[in-house]
Amino acid sequence: MKNQKELVFGLLILLCMGLVLFSLASPERAGAPGGDVIGTDDGGTQVPADPVACTMDAKVCPDGSYVGRVAPNCEFAACPSTPPGRPSEPVVCTDDAKVCPDGTAVGRVGPNCEFAVCPSPGTASEGTLCTPASRETDVCIELYAPVCGLVEVQCVTTPCNPQPQTYSNSCFACADDHVISYTEGACGGGTNGSEY
Repeated sequence: MKNQKELVFGLLILLCMGLVLFSLASPERAGAPGGDVIGTDDGGTQVPADPVACTMDAKVCPDGSYVGRVAPNCEFAACPSTPPGRPSEPVVCTDDAKVCPDGTAVGRVGPNCEFAVCPSPGTASEGTLCTPASRETDVCIELYAPVCGLVEVQCVTTPCNPQPQTYSNSCFACADDHVISYTEGACGGGTNGSEY
């Protein structure tokens, strides 16, 4: 009887040792949940055999391109390098304007977002600026005394020079919020712009 007890006890010990060795050699203990390790990446991280699904997020790079997330860690891919001589981020200037002495307006330009140079004297005739008081008029008289108004134009990429447009008189010119200034007489002898 004593020998049987020792035999059963010995078998139980061998069975327990076998279970411990089996659990140590299983794939789950090797670092790949549910699968085998197929190798390591450049950083030495073990890469599992099971596929990895990453979310489809996108990151905007300084050059305007996009990169997504990549396995195995689902981190964003590296942005492409910026070509030499090109700024690392696009330059976006504020949308304000400066009124020049001749009544024209200039905006800010990159790369330093400084105001563009005003036209030199003599390139445009002196005009009368439309003041806030001249814009508050509710009704203009129907008197034909043509003026050439300089209409501010909104450009997408660079500042634009104001465009001449003929108005029937100074009241109608300044009633248009986009007119900066005006000069007496029709624009270019009445051929440029439409009359109001």
